[in-house]
Amino acid sequence: MKTIRGLFALIFAGFLTVSCDSPNDQAEVPSDSKAGKPILFASLSPVGGVLEKLTGDLADVQVLVGEGQDPHEFTPTTGQLASLGSAKAIFLSGMPFEIPLGERLKESGADIQVIDLSGGEGHDSHGEEDGEHVGCLHSHLWLSPLDLTTMVETAKEQLLKMFPDNEEKLLANIDAYLSELETLHEEIGSKMKPLEGKAFYTYHAAFDAFACAYDLDERPVEVEGKTPTPAELAKFLKDARETGANALIIQPQFDTKSAEDVAKELELKTVSIDPMERDPIDNIRKIAEAIKFSVGS
Repeated sequence: MKTIRGLFALIFAGFLTVSCDSPNDQAEVPSDSKAGKPILFASLSPVGGVLEKLTGDLADVQVLVGEGQDPHEFTPTTGQLASLGSAKAIFLSGMPFEIPLGERLKESGADIQVIDLSGGEGHDSHGEEDGEHVGCLHSHLWLSPLDLTTMVETAKEQLLKMFPDNEEKLLANIDAYLSELETLHEEIGSKMKPLEGKAFYTYHAAFDAFACAYDLDERPVEVEGKTPTPAELAKFLKDARETGANALIIQPQFDTKSAEDVAKELELKTVSIDPMERDPIDNIRKIAEAIKFSVGS
């Protein structure tokens, strides 16, 4: 399987043009509204969705890892590589695979800005001015309205520098999106308030940022991203039974057969959530409903 190492090898060997490839490997042809626009890359589909909202028709937004794909291992197409070669910037989100990618792009001297929207917060502690949520370790920042707001503020600063002649349009789009996030946080906070401190069960840990924002406890089947040992699985099963879980939250990117086997053992329903959906605001609402259902409330 070609992984991020393969992406590096192709980029830094100078393979940034498309030739004699199969039709599936060709770069996507931009729509008329995007043709000739500066290319902005997002590492992940949800980050791309946010950038589209913020920039409107000012840029051609493309992504490396799309909906339904696993960000830990992905297959870059030659079309993506060609687009990266002429992109104005790439926006990262704090996921582990992005760290070497960003470093290699910076070291290559390529004419592309590398912008980390996580501000170094991915997998690090997260705090707020009011002192809440301090010391909470998490990733998948776009799945929390609080972290997503910070990401948008970071993008705002960079986008205004990139498109100085379109400041009014950008500010209107950005302010509208920030307003949506503020409303979303209030809405989700109200729904999650009765669940504070409660545990919800997942197969792969992906909702830690959401859990951090609303004082919930995510408990994954996997241990540090790996299949649990028999002893670890037995401990998980015992814990889930004792807390009276109603459902196990799974993701399409991972081994749904193993997840369904665990759910069957516990006599739990399964709820599938894709953290890579293009619209994070809509997805955050889905996550809230899934968690509410999974704890039996």
